[in-house]
Amino acid sequence: MPVPNRSYVQGRTERLARRVSKQRSNLVATCDPYADSMQDATVIRHTKKKKKKKKKNKKKQQKKQQKKEKKKKKHKKKKKKKKKKMKKKKKKKKKKKKKKKKKKKKNKKKKKKKKKKKKKSNTAIPLAQGVENSVPWKVGQSLGLQRESARTVDGGCTQNGN
Repeated sequence: MPVPNRSYVQGRTERLARRVSKQRSNLVATCDPYADSMQDATVIRHTKKKKKKKKKNKKKQQKKQQKKEKKKKKHKKKKKKKKKKMKKKKKKKKKKKKKKKKKKKKNKKKKKKKKKKKKKSNTAIPLAQGVENSVPWKVGQSLGLQRESARTVDGGCTQNGN
């Protein structure tokens, strides 16, 4: 195999080294001008590719992990919110129930009181003697007076003595 011109190989290797070092500062291309320049270029290219792939994979993995964590956080937040809402709902329900019970009790008491009052007012009110007949019947009725029958007691006069 014929050996290529030495200056040509050197120039090509240097150019290649400059290009690679410009693209990736951490990779320094040190090529032997007497070695096969094509082989050197392949090695550099492969190294570059491998590093790029590794970096890409690392980034991908990081992104995936971040996404996972974000989802977990969101789920946790949602769960917490739901729990809080349910607690609030339960509290509200309990309060409502208590209020209803209280109202029922109050109404029952009120009804009882009303009934007692009504019962009390039905009893006849004792009036002074002789007033009963002077009170108009409707008023007397509302006062709980009984209409007196015109029965006569000995001597032809009524029970009231009129």
